[in-house]
Amino acid sequence: MEGRKAADSGDTFPYATIYLSESGGEPRVKARTHKIEIYGNTLADNWSGITLWENADRFCNSPANTSSGDCTLLVKKTSTCVRPAITKAPLYSDCRWKTQWVDIHDNRFVLDESVVKCTEMCDRMAVLSNYGTYPDWSPYHGDGVADAITGEQHNRWHDNVYVGPWKFVAEDQGKVLDFGQWQTAPYQQDRGSTLDLQAGG
Repeated sequence: MEGRKAADSGDTFPYATIYLSESGGEPRVKARTHKIEIYGNTLADNWSGITLWENADRFCNSPANTSSGDCTLLVKKTSTCVRPAITKAPLYSDCRWKTQWVDIHDNRFVLDESVVKCTEMCDRMAVLSNYGTYPDWSPYHGDGVADAITGEQHNRWHDNVYVGPWKFVAEDQGKVLDFGQWQTAPYQQDRGSTLDLQAGG
């Protein structure tokens, strides 16, 4: 319902059946999952597929942080996430809640637009972020987080089966790709996957 309402209002965010936001694996934290796997599923005629999202303006000590006063498991004191320390390793990386180490494989995604009763925005797989703008002292302005979630944080689709007119979103919600673009450089997603445009195939 949320995705349909958003699409009807002109919203181009890729609302999806499975949505991960600032969530994933972290190999450096003991007793923490190294990665999140989404596998062995059949998603048939849902609203889109899987969206991985990360908010570029949400990080420890930011006024845009909805987890007030908390920080990631890699940073002991939220107050250390300030300039100039946050502009350099390790805090530049560790002060962020990340969508990372997500492994999406061996799933079957089926879409018949006549069943879902839609003509757009119900056909997306996505890995993206917003353009960083806030606050003024943030070191994450611009496309840095979008580039990271898309190509540097070990988020991978592979060995999936797609049936129907699927589209793919990378970096930001304005960059919509076909299957060939999604599979080739720079994205190189869905190695070993197949696409059959005919729903029910």
